[in-house]
Amino acid sequence: MNTGNKIIGLMLASDNCEGTRCYHDMVKACEDTWIDNSKYASNIYKVYGKSHNPSLVSDVETNEAVLTNNNEIVVNTIESRENLLRKTISAMEFCLNTISDVDYFFRPNCGSYVNTSLLNEFLSNKPRVGYYNGINGVYDGIKYASGSCFIISRDVAELIVHNKTELEYNGRVLMDDVSIGKFLSDHNVALQNDAKRINCKSAQDLTDLFDIGCYHYYFRHTINPELIYLCHRMFENNNK
Repeated sequence: MNTGNKIIGLMLASDNCEGTRCYHDMVKACEDTWIDNSKYASNIYKVYGKSHNPSLVSDVETNEAVLTNNNEIVVNTIESRENLLRKTISAMEFCLNTISDVDYFFRPNCGSYVNTSLLNEFLSNKPRVGYYNGINGVYDGIKYASGSCFIISRDVAELIVHNKTELEYNGRVLMDDVSIGKFLSDHNVALQNDAKRINCKSAQDLTDLFDIGCYHYYFRHTINPELIYLCHRMFENNNK
């Protein structure tokens, strides 16, 4: 049984807005709650495109990705849904080049609440080699782990980074999670099917569906930070 896993989180972040709803509010809610309270992930980085911090653009373009003092990895790409895979792989490569002690990566987005204590417990008996897991989906015959929060072992991250030119980066052709799923299938990395996730679109959903044993709550495209805060309060209240 695995104990003391070294886990790194790479959370997709953005400053973009849809009308009056802005993703930076979701990022702030994640920072205030599950990221701030995490004791079971070595680091959780917020992964942005280069428009996030214009003062870093020259450094980002020179180095492909740079780390700020606020645990932000800023990647040399324009912020858009079509470029999510480039953000993911560049951030993964940055971590592999700078951090030697890691067993797993998990890649959520800022619409997710992740209880890293429960995630660590979930991974306690999982293999540290050849591991790829997340809520299973199928697109055009391609099986993949949902980008809301997929998990891979270090060797799988290395496989992706070392062969990064093989993946489809255009999100209009294949979204990031589907592209990774196709690549890993082509390289005979099996997709596991026991990940946990609860989908919620409202406070009522969260109240009705809340499970103290589930490590991942996904609020989809609601862009409602209050659901992140509510989820956190529910975990705190249940742990008293």
